[in-house]
Amino acid sequence: RIKEILRASAVVIVSGADPDRWGAGGLDAKSAVTSDPGRASITDRSPVPPTGVAVVSVRSGLVRLAWEASPDLDLRGYKIYRRAASSLDTTLLTPIPVNTLAYEDTDGLINETAYDYTITAVDIANIESDPSAEARGVPTAGDGSVGLCFIATAAYGTPWHPRVAALRHFRDQRLLTTGWGRAFVAAYERFSPPLARVIAPRAPLRAATRAALAPLVVSVERPRAAAAVLGLALLGAAVGFLRRRATA
Repeated sequence: RIKEILRASAVVIVSGADPDRWGAGGLDAKSAVTSDPGRASITDRSPVPPTGVAVVSVRSGLVRLAWEASPDLDLRGYKIYRRAASSLDTTLLTPIPVNTLAYEDTDGLINETAYDYTITAVDIANIESDPSAEARGVPTAGDGSVGLCFIATAAYGTPWHPRVAALRHFRDQRLLTTGWGRAFVAAYERFSPPLARVIAPRAPLRAATRAALAPLVVSVERPRAAAAVLGLALLGAAVGFLRRRATA
């Protein structure tokens, strides 16, 4: 079949030449892959859309996206589309080179407004893939809302989950008010995104991460109850220690 396509699309090099010596002619790669109904041809399939599209950080007037590369080898790049959650109109923001897997949107965003983003892959023949899964971003006013809880976002599936919001509030109102807390947050925001990208697409890891975060989330959401439970646990441990010491 491939030989038939190449032969049918070949260009004659020497008119009237002996085909046993010259063959069907010169190879015309472009003609071989065009869809001419009058000639045997093949068609290029659409590229695979990028996966792992996620909002990795927000701040006032800014949403930052990241994604995993499409596996196609003939890509030209990507296109970023944005739609306000309250609208049906989709806007093409800008084409992105193939070697870029992140984008910062600062194009007229309104704080506290939800925006849904999709990304397509485009190959060298300008064939565009289907859109990726949507990722929602909400640029937030207020200096304390810079960045996201990456691992919690991966575990709960969205940065706007109530438990992620509780952790973000704890970070803004408690951790960022102390020197050691700011150092911890800076280290976390530097090293946690790669781990979050591993967790996000794997359901067992997401469930395990939620279970691991549960005590922290409860202590953040209900600090008095958590303090009471911790106090009782410490008291029980102390009583047990004293009893063992008394019977030794």
